[in-house]
Amino acid sequence: MKTWIHEFKLLILLTLTLISLVGCNSSKEPYTVRKQRVRGNVRVAVINASGVNGLARRVTFWLRGMGYDVLYYGSDTSTLEKTVIIDHVNRNKKYGKMLGGTVGCGNIIYEPDPDSLFDVTVVIGRDYKKYFKEAAQKRLIY
Repeated sequence: MKTWIHEFKLLILLTLTLISLVGCNSSKEPYTVRKQRVRGNVRVAVINASGVNGLARRVTFWLRGMGYDVLYYGSDTSTLEKTVIIDHVNRNKKYGKMLGGTVGCGNIIYEPDPDSLFDVTVVIGRDYKKYFKEAAQKRLIY
């Protein structure tokens, strides 16, 4: 009788463990973003050249929520009129197009840099509301 109870408890414990593991793995599914799926880690740098304080940080957290691996964010002292996405890895601008599809920006250039830690750099210009309106409105507390 004790063996049956012990096996039943073990079965319940295994079932609960399996349910919790399946629940945790569901968050690793790729995000659906503007009819595209973000797969793998695209390493991104975000540079704020819009003149708006704190925008690079807000865009960083927004892009991370979309599944991108933002490794660096910072600001430039000069301002840029138009937002530009720079692909450092792929001549066909594969990673730049992926990020451009996410934010809706088609201004993508290829600038190879074999020593870069990033696949893509986003330089946010003064036209940021066109691409990052949602991120610009959020006030993050962390």
